[in-house]
Amino acid sequence: MTLSPADRLAVFLALAPAATLDFEASDTPPAPRDIAIRTGLDAQTAQTLWTNPEALAAFRLDPNSATIAQIARLPDLETENAGQIEDARPFFALSELEAASGIPRATLQEVFRDPAFDLPGTLFAGQQLVPDPAAGLVIVGDPQPNTARVEALGFEGEHRAGTPPRLILRMDTLPSAAAINTAKTLAGGRLMPAMKDRDGISRLYLAGYADVWFTPGTSRSAAEAALAAAGLVLTRWVPDGALAEARLLDTPPRRDVYRALTAALQSLSNHGDVDLAEPKQIQGAPEPAFEDGSTGDFLSFGTGDIHWPNAAIRMDEAHAISQGSSDVTVFVIDSGAALDHPDIAPALRADWRDHDLAFGHTPGDRSPAAQGIDHGTAVAGLAVGRAPSRSTGVTGVAPRAALVPIRIEGDGRDYAERALAIRQAVRLTDPGIRAVINLSWQTEGSHEGIYLALRIATQAGLVVTTSAGNYHTDEKRVAGKPHYPSA
Repeated sequence: MTLSPADRLAVFLALAPAATLDFEASDTPPAPRDIAIRTGLDAQTAQTLWTNPEALAAFRLDPNSATIAQIARLPDLETENAGQIEDARPFFALSELEAASGIPRATLQEVFRDPAFDLPGTLFAGQQLVPDPAAGLVIVGDPQPNTARVEALGFEGEHRAGTPPRLILRMDTLPSAAAINTAKTLAGGRLMPAMKDRDGISRLYLAGYADVWFTPGTSRSAAEAALAAAGLVLTRWVPDGALAEARLLDTPPRRDVYRALTAALQSLSNHGDVDLAEPKQIQGAPEPAFEDGSTGDFLSFGTGDIHWPNAAIRMDEAHAISQGSSDVTVFVIDSGAALDHPDIAPALRADWRDHDLAFGHTPGDRSPAAQGIDHGTAVAGLAVGRAPSRSTGVTGVAPRAALVPIRIEGDGRDYAERALAIRQAVRLTDPGIRAVINLSWQTEGSHEGIYLALRIATQAGLVVTTSAGNYHTDEKRVAGKPHYPSA
């Protein structure tokens, strides 16, 4: 069905089609103030649509900001479907509006544009995200009451620990628009699909939650006041990092949580005490793991010559010049380390027990000890392993350097914890002391909080090293695929 200009104008201005015909000869649309109330369009836009056929032909509404009065003017809309449209908001794709309204997508495309979402922050100015439900959906909060009903739709639910708790839903095939609409209703505004950025990377966000990085020295009360002015409430305060984890105070109209959060973050970005405000992003894909499930024996994983990297960097020649110094600290921010491993324990910096070296784990847990994932143990050994010879263990690149492992969590955890870990390494480095931060992991898309933390570290004089390529066990290697912070 092709809509006439009169039909399209009727939707945009929330008028009966006959009314548009009656006023076609007029230079002024009827009751512009009333139109603004019914549609949210300003008088100038209404005037332009009324008088400029080219503008009318090019104009499209955002399906999430369309009012009930505008929706009611959709041609061939059944009365019972009008209520379903409100229940199915927010729309992440026009297919969801099609499923709720019963109107063919070709007709909807004459009135509405595909939903797109701004990515706030200084790094991402001008970027937009496109919903990617095929990569997963995230429900925030306690999903237990509706988990069975959601899974009955064909989703596979995977609970992830964290505060707040979250349930990640996936399907083997692209979920139907009707299934997504039902899941949104069950979640009550607490659901977000994965969002694909301009590099084609899908990101997972917690609906309505944000990380707000204040300038060092900001008090909790000052942070709470700034958040409240933007419509947010503090859920966690980390004074050492001046990090405020926050959520929207109220569910916004039409449950359009992401746009409401974006508006709040834009408001906060102009606050004098705020360094950065960004949506809370979590890890979606599983962290890399060794295929053979090795448990700390560095020699047990992989095949072939496991010492080929040593030759590639001419390590023997380098060791003839220097093997490092105990005055240099290597911070390995990873999954922790086997602290009693004979090649690692001698390298631990003497004061490591005095500091919080665990981020994102059980409250009060400060230990960097590995818990079931040995990636960090292997990385620490490659960096500073002190085996007497390679035939008995691992000799690292800098075996005489001091080691401070910092444990972070991976799968389903908040990226803000990684930024906090980097900032902790900076705090544990005295002025004038040389230090290295090693990051052998990737995030899904560049993350502004991590970027800011790395900038703080390099400005403080720390050297940052990252892995050259960092793939999951079953992940296809793609040349040129962007990684962050790994290369």
